[in-house]
Amino acid sequence: DNIVERATGGNHDDHVREITTNRRRKRRRQHSERLQTKQLLAEFQNAPHSLRIPASQVSSVCGLHPFTNLPRLLFDFVYQSHLGQRLLQADAKALGLSVVMVDETTHERELLRNIASKASEPTKKLIERVIDRKSIRSVDQVQSLQK
Repeated sequence: DNIVERATGGNHDDHVREITTNRRRKRRRQHSERLQTKQLLAEFQNAPHSLRIPASQVSSVCGLHPFTNLPRLLFDFVYQSHLGQRLLQADAKALGLSVVMVDETTHERELLRNIASKASEPTKKLIERVIDRKSIRSVDQVQSLQK
């Protein structure tokens, strides 16, 4: 006890009491945040919402664009907005899944590879070469890759 008193500048009981109080505050704050999140999600799930679909993606939603990843597109629409992302986290937790965010560049590369899988062999090779390049800034660079 003497060592703790010298190290903390007070007695051991005060230090333990302070730690216990801080833990209680932290648990209360976390509980309050969980309740607030549950309430926000319940309101979000039950309130009428407008689905924002950009005009450029209407043909994709209607199935008129052959290279659209429709499940991904619908997923993005369902979980759009900040509350949509919270809903995604809650849904994943309920299903025992963990959400891994993929950066946009990786997503674009996967999309290009998916499109290339339906193309001819020379096009597949070209797309792989384009993906391997960090940045293509001009049509001339693409044409030089085609040669």
